[in-house]
Amino acid sequence: MEINNPYGTAQICLNGHVIVDTIEEYRYDMKAYCDKCGQPTITSCPDCKSLIRGNEKSNDCGYIIFDEYEKPSFCISCGNPYPWTTRGIAAASELADLVDEFSTEDRELLIKNLADLASETPRTNVAAIQVKKILRNTEPHIRTAFKDTLSSIISEPIIKLIWGS
Repeated sequence: MEINNPYGTAQICLNGHVIVDTIEEYRYDMKAYCDKCGQPTITSCPDCKSLIRGNEKSNDCGYIIFDEYEKPSFCISCGNPYPWTTRGIAAASELADLVDEFSTEDRELLIKNLADLASETPRTNVAAIQVKKILRNTEPHIRTAFKDTLSSIISEPIIKLIWGS
C-alpha cells in the first residue's frame, strides 16, 4: 500500500537560502543558483541523494497550507548535516579563531559547542549556556557577528537562550 507523502521537496542553496519550499507547487520559481549569494541550489542530500523535505503540499481540497517552513539542518534519511549546516559551523569556528579577546580555553570550548548548538541534543542547552558565558564579556559587534553567523543554523529558542529576545 502506497502512502501519499504530504511533504513537497525543497530547493535550498548551499548556504541555506530557501529558494522554494515546495517545488511541486512552485516549479517556475526554482533557480539553478541563489539570487542572494550566487551558490548552486540543491533539492536532494549530497550524501544519500534523498529529497530535501519541504513544506506540506496543498491539501486535497486545493487549499495551500501556510505553515512557516523551517529548513532542516540534517538529512532525515542519512543523518548527515546539509551543506549550510556544515558551512555555518565552519564560519562560526573561523570567527572564534579571529577573536583575540578569547582565551585559548574559551575558544576551544566555544568551537566544541558549535555542533551541539546546530542539533537538538541533551547537550544543546548546556552548550548554549556555555557560549552565552563566553560571549558575555565580548564587544557588542562580536556578539552580533556570532548571532548573525549562527542564526541560520540554530533554532529560535536557542537564539533566545543565548542572546535574549
